[in-house]
Amino acid sequence: MVNKTAFFAIKLIIGVSILAALLSFIGWGTITENLKAFDIRSLLFIIPVSLFIDAISGLSLKIMTAKVAPKSTIFGFFRYTLITQALSITVPGRIGELSMVYFYTKEKIPLGKGTAIFLLDKGMNLGFLCILGLMGLLPFVGSRDFLKIFGLLAAGGIIVLFFFFSTKGRDFLKNRLLKKYSANFQGFGNTLRSFLRGQKDALALDFLLTAVRWILSAFILQRLFSSFGAALPMATILITNSIVFLVSLVPLTIQGIGVRETAAVVLFGFQGVPTAVTASAYISYLIIMTIYTVGLATVLAKGSLFKNADKNNSHGP
Repeated sequence: MVNKTAFFAIKLIIGVSILAALLSFIGWGTITENLKAFDIRSLLFIIPVSLFIDAISGLSLKIMTAKVAPKSTIFGFFRYTLITQALSITVPGRIGELSMVYFYTKEKIPLGKGTAIFLLDKGMNLGFLCILGLMGLLPFVGSRDFLKIFGLLAAGGIIVLFFFFSTKGRDFLKNRLLKKYSANFQGFGNTLRSFLRGQKDALALDFLLTAVRWILSAFILQRLFSSFGAALPMATILITNSIVFLVSLVPLTIQGIGVRETAAVVLFGFQGVPTAVTASAYISYLIIMTIYTVGLATVLAKGSLFKNADKNNSHGP
């Protein structure tokens, strides 16, 4: 745990340092003046849309787990989504993001099946972003470089599919990586196959809802850009932000902080957006989403604790 905490601290310091260097390059005064000019009334749009995005996430997970946890609720997964996002920001390592698998077990979903569903959902999200990212990269790179990037992504996808969906690949993961823990992941392979054979509709809906979530996130960014004086087409924001997110997946900082803002400044700069405007929009987004996620997750987590305490007290000594 000490190593994870130290690694977390290092990544946090790197992220803050990159962000500080970016703001110094642009000018602290310029950023401060922009943020002061932020229209607080925009929150009346941003917060409800954010709630709707997380509600869609809850619906998506409900659809994906419908057969293995028919009694689960959309609100339950809405709560798990927010708590997971908050933990991803505040807890060292990948514990926060992977906590969703733990929450699946609270819905009586075995570890193996829950892990499979978690990876499938993440795969839909990453697949959608890769499609958008490739569309966005095409204007910036030549056809030859584009084909190279496409080939690398395709090769990576084939390798992942081999390990998850072939008997040899799963045996390798079981015998070389999981070893004695492999028994805990029973049902993993069967769950993957069941989605490909009999639950293609669930995968399609998950992909569609993933697209809706990212489109709504683009609307939020569009509102933020507008509040700082830049009117951008939603499609431009959606495609460019997908590339920004993919770049921020590089495990250099916590949740891509610093890397994300720098990538956004560069990519939107190619499209003529002033660096100060892009930085202000993304920093505002970071601040608002952090307060919203951690604040609401804390309220929901405390509410769950009080509910469980009441249940335990009702049984008496």
